[in-house]
Amino acid sequence: FFDEVDVKAELVNEIALSLITPPHDVGLIDIRITNSDGMTTLFPKAFEYIVPPPLMPTLQFASPDRGPTTGGTSVRLSGTNFQRGAKAFFGNRELPTTFIDINFLMITTPLRNPGPLTIRVINPDGQVAELDAAFTYEGAIPAPVAKLSSLENVISAGGTPTTIKWTVDSNGTPFQRLLLSTDGGSTFPIVLASKLTANINQFNWLVPSDLVTDRARIRLEVVQPEATVIDETTKDSKVVSAPRIDLVTPTTAKADKTKLATEIRGQGFAQGAIVEMDGVALTLKLSITPTVIKVKKFPHTTPGHHFVRVRNPNGGTSRTFLFTVAQ
Repeated sequence: FFDEVDVKAELVNEIALSLITPPHDVGLIDIRITNSDGMTTLFPKAFEYIVPPPLMPTLQFASPDRGPTTGGTSVRLSGTNFQRGAKAFFGNRELPTTFIDINFLMITTPLRNPGPLTIRVINPDGQVAELDAAFTYEGAIPAPVAKLSSLENVISAGGTPTTIKWTVDSNGTPFQRLLLSTDGGSTFPIVLASKLTANINQFNWLVPSDLVTDRARIRLEVVQPEATVIDETTKDSKVVSAPRIDLVTPTTAKADKTKLATEIRGQGFAQGAIVEMDGVALTLKLSITPTVIKVKKFPHTTPGHHFVRVRNPNGGTSRTFLFTVAQ
């Protein structure tokens, strides 16, 4: 008996029995052996059930097993022992997967150069299934697909950097460049960045302090030998002069004081400006001149480094200034 489960056993010899273990929860169990003459021997906690190791996945085929180089083909991966959260790789490129059940995953092909490729499925436990030449791309070398994110409505010249983001689906060979228009997209004469590699998808633009316009737009160009693809922002952004912080006094404070008088010195401060700490606007009474902001009760309750900046009513935002609160 395995606990209370009657198990059929075969006699090997006087000191050995052969049997197949029945299903049981994880843990230690007692074994009780009863001879045909009724004599019984109990072996307490003699056998331990453990969590079985996960089964190795297999990848049998992809359906369909071919599609255009432009991508967009829905493909069902058939195999065994797939786990929820499994990852699929087309060549070296990881793709989002939809888990159907332990035998099927769904993916959508990206664009890629023509030819066969290997598909790999990796379960969350790290076990891998792989199938060579599982899918074949057919057609010409595809042009990249580019999408530029919207630009901020107000950009600070000489202040906080503006992050430009985009996505590119490509065969991995193109380079990219960013251009600026100050006339609403009629021309793009200013190069912000060039020869960006295919794995880059954002750029921190530190806008020159002398660049002011109401009609800024960005163009992304993705260039590869077969084609050049362009995407542009479609709305004008305003570039405004940003205030500048030169000094915050005092630059350090002790955490045991909840508030203190502080001066922020610099240039370009406007009436109605606000002071931000770590990106959060502070509710403060301010005395403002173009070069000095006086704060009667500046909060600093949390020890550590904090970042202070000034935002004018027109949206122009200074670069951050480090303010330290000691223990």
